[in-house]
Amino acid sequence: KETKGKEGAVKEIKSRKITQKPPVPFNLGGLQSEAYRYFGYSPSRTLRVAERLYLNALISYPRTGSQQFAATINHKEILSNLARNNLYNKRATTILSKGKLQPTKGKKKDAAHPPIHPTGKKVGNLRSEEKNIYNLIVCRYLAIFGVPAIKESLRLDIDINNHLFYLRGMKVLKKGWLGLYAPYGKVDEVELPDLAVGDSVKLLSIEHIQRYTQPPVRYNPNSLRKKMEKEELGTKATRASIID
Repeated sequence: KETKGKEGAVKEIKSRKITQKPPVPFNLGGLQSEAYRYFGYSPSRTLRVAERLYLNALISYPRTGSQQFAATINHKEILSNLARNNLYNKRATTILSKGKLQPTKGKKKDAAHPPIHPTGKKVGNLRSEEKNIYNLIVCRYLAIFGVPAIKESLRLDIDINNHLFYLRGMKVLKKGWLGLYAPYGKVDEVELPDLAVGDSVKLLSIEHIQRYTQPPVRYNPNSLRKKMEKEELGTKATRASIID
């Protein structure tokens, strides 16, 4: 009641830049997480699809825990082959033009198998779910050669009748690896009006919301797989079937 319909002023503007490093290569757990996030595929479904792609020589062995590539992997050859595909030509060519190829690496190692990556072999007819998983694997592989993305976080503090309100915004200043991972890894940008300290702002409406403490969210197939991995229950190859 004290603020509705009244004018206030922008009291302070805070901004900070956020640097987001490129992602690490896919191991089986990472692939299963992203496939659930973007397609809603259960861990076992993702593994089945990945194994079909492996048997068709389109990707490397999927039952791996590694997030680090050995020096023997010929990334230049793989990227050159991917560049022949119109879907990945521009991105693969851009990466190759930089010269030195330095993929990111995570903490997990698997001496037996490298991280999941495309072989670069020509793709034939694939089912819908196979296309989805293959495209996700290729885009992730391209992203690990990218540079950090830079975002800007904004907060505007607005004083209306001695009550403080604020607006939050987010915009991408430099896409970096996000452009290579597209359409995955998309950032929800929130644009704020072009305001400066001292500008007037009118408060048109106020919505009162009452909330109560919520119970913890239920496990889904992916969060259960992550919990099993954390507690070291099962193996990377068996967790999906145990969940089923």
